[in-house]
Amino acid sequence: MGFVTRDSLSSFGQAELVSVYVPQSYNFAGNLLIVPRSRTLPIEASTHDVMAFVVSDGVAGHGAGVET
Repeated sequence: MGFVTRDSLSSFGQAELVSVYVPQSYNFAGNLLIVPRSRTLPIEASTHDVMAFVVSDGVAGHGAGVET
């Protein structure tokens, strides 16, 4: 799971690409991926729920059955 941080890289001449930040579990680091917009799938979840899910290795967060 990641966060779209830019919905277009048109400023770099690549309007069909988006930047996606993928955080690491138990760390304050992550990776920035550049991918075609067509390869992303939006989900209905709050930023809080997604971060809780990622940081807990999937134990907590949206749809995990654990109240956050």
